[in-house]
Formats: sequence, C-alpha cells, structure tokens
Amino acid sequence: MIRSLRVFEDGRSIGQLREARTNKFTFTYEPDVQPESLVSVRLPVDEDRYSPAHVAGWLAGLLADEDARAHLAEVHDFAPHFDLRVLEAIGSDLPGALVFLGEDDDPLPPGPPTGTPVDLELALHLGEVGVVNVDGQWCAPDQGTPSTHWLRPEDPMLPGAVVAEAFGLAVASELGLAVMEPTIDLIDGVPVLVVARPDRSLEDGLVLRHHMEHMGQVCGIDTARNPDAIYEEADGPGFIDVAEQLLEVSAEPRADLEQLVRLMTAGLVIGNGNAHAGMMPFLLPERRLGPVHSMLSTEWFTEVETEEGVLELDHRLAMSVNDIWKSDGVDHEDLVMEATRWPTLGRVMVQPWIDELLAEVPNAVERASTRISDVPSSLGDFVIDRANALSRG
Repeated sequence: MIRSLRVFEDGRSIGQLREARTNKFTFTYEPDVQPESLVSVRLPVDEDRYSPAHVAGWLAGLLADEDARAHLAEVHDFAPHFDLRVLEAIGSDLPGALVFLGEDDDPLPPGPPTGTPVDLELALHLGEVGVVNVDGQWCAPDQGTPSTHWLRPEDPMLPGAVVAEAFGLAVASELGLAVMEPTIDLIDGVPVLVVARPDRSLEDGLVLRHHMEHMGQVCGIDTARNPDAIYEEADGPGFIDVAEQLLEVSAEPRADLEQLVRLMTAGLVIGNGNAHAGMMPFLLPERRLGPVHSMLSTEWFTEVETEEGVLELDHRLAMSVNDIWKSDGVDHEDLVMEATRWPTLGRVMVQPWIDELLAEVPNAVERASTRISDVPSSLGDFVIDRANALSRG
C-alpha cells in the first residue's frame, strides 16, 4: 500500500512524499510551486516526479540517527527502521523550514516558544536535543512547534567538552567566521552547551523557520544506506567535493570558497577533527554557506575513560587536507595545496586568506577567553601552538 506525507513550507503545501515500497520514496512538487520554494538544491522545482534514487540523499539528511530513532520508536510504538514513521514523528521539527504531515493534518501557525522542561537523561543519551527557552528554562518544544536551539550536555567521558566547544566557537567567531552564539548553562548540575539554530529565529515573540540543508545533502550522500558516508574515508565528501558543489550551487561562489578555506584553516587551528560536510549548513533560498554551529577541539582531548578502561583517541581528520589524515602532519604548504586543488582558486588568492587568519589567532584566543568563562590555559595554548606550527610551515 502506498503511503504519503505532505510537505509544507511557510504553512503552504509544496509537495508530496510517497512511499512506493518500504523506505523507498518519490517526491512530487505541487503544480503551482515557485522555483525558490525548492526542498533541496538537488531537487529543483519540476513537474516530474523524483525517483527514490534522487530523493534518498535529501531524506537521509533529515532522518534521525540510530539512538534517536530507537527512542522515537519506543515512544510512538513503531519499528525503528521504518523511515516513514520516523518522519511522521519528527516532521514538525526537522532541519530547515520543511514540515512533513499526514494527509489530514495542517501545520500550526508560528507562535511563541512553548514546551516542557528538558529531560536531561534523554539529552545525555542522545547527545543533542532541540530545545526552546520558556521563561528562562530550557524546554523540549511542544508537539507541532519548532525548537530554536540545540542543547548538548557534557559527555561524561569528555569532561570539559562544553567549555572547549564554546571556546572553539568563540575563537572561530573572533577569526571572522560566521558562527551561532554559544551559551553555557547548568541543568541539574550538569554543564550543557546551548547553540542557536541557524534555521530558526524569534521575531515579535514568534518562532520562525528558515530553510537550509547541509553540504552532505548538497553533495548527494546517502547516510541511510551507509551511516559513515558523511566521512571522507567512508567514501563521503572531502573539501574538494564541497568546493565543487559550492561552485555549482552557491549564489556567491567566490565568497563561499573563501569561507571554506577559512573554515578548513580555523578547524585545524582549533583542533576540530570532526569537521565534515554534515556540519556545514547551506542556507536556502539564499544559496550561501551558513554559520558554524559546532567547533569542538577534539584533538585537545588525548584520551577518554570508558567502562573498559582508558582509550587513547585516534585524532584522524573527518576530511583530509592535501591527502593527509592526521592534523599534526599538516603544514602551511598542505593548506595552500589543498585549497589550490579546488576549482577557480590559486596560490596568490588563497595564501593571504590563510596567513591573515593564522596571524590573528593569538588575539582571537585572548578575546574568546574573555567571552567564555573557565577556559583552561592549556586549551588556549594548544590553539596558539597549532597556529604557530602552521604559520612556520
């Protein structure tokens, strides 16, 4: 039996997602949809029906991960491998502006944030949950309403990670990257990082949705088939793949390519080894790279304590730089060579971008340390040492 969901944007139905067979979907736009209302850059507005092969990568970027699926399946009493049921359960608070609803349902109009106090135990289990601020308290949004922030509790195996990620975002901001502002809070004595979502805003007290996808979706990867495909080593996109897509789909490709060079360089300086295409928002209909919302200095942590004992961390990069997978093997020339492999960029263009950012790191660290409380001096020293090493080449 074919089942379907209607897809809404700004309260208006713009298309229909149909399940022809289990976890195989087609998508069709409504006849009167305007070109700017596209659901994905890989699915431009067209009169034809998009096949499961076309739809898979887009949907995979919307679906919840394994732990979240298991939780949803338990709450809503369905088998966790059924994508349609997952979309029904989370269809009102997906990444971007789209809302997925059944044939007889309509989306709620924009309203003020409402919800119930966040379940910290659930947040710790999932690692990240969507929240809204209601009267000064972080809450899970009521059904049908969107979250405005992401809440990430302190990982017990990585004590200090909340401060480290807030500091990483602050350093990136001071280096001139577009960044969503981090907030550190306490819930039942547990530190939590709260980061505003780039696809939400509050205007006149109402929560508004803004459309986006991530560069993994733009690159067409299907993480439903291979959950690790977001990583380059698992056949996911590398920096050059992201750059090639930006050249094709960005409204301002040169500006976005410069942003990507700076993002690559800042990620290495801060030690963000988990920088991959899924962490890079692409805003629609603007067709521009969006602000960074995650910048954890993973490489500052050398080991974690698990139930099986102390585990030393590998520190392999999610995306290689000039075919080098360990950040301590990357030097100044590797940064330049990686960027010059991308379309339209040359050494004369990219080297000043890299050098200017590296030169500004000590000042950025100093300013970020005044914005984020209790930053360990060793973390600031780590970032400055990385910048000095890359500057010397």
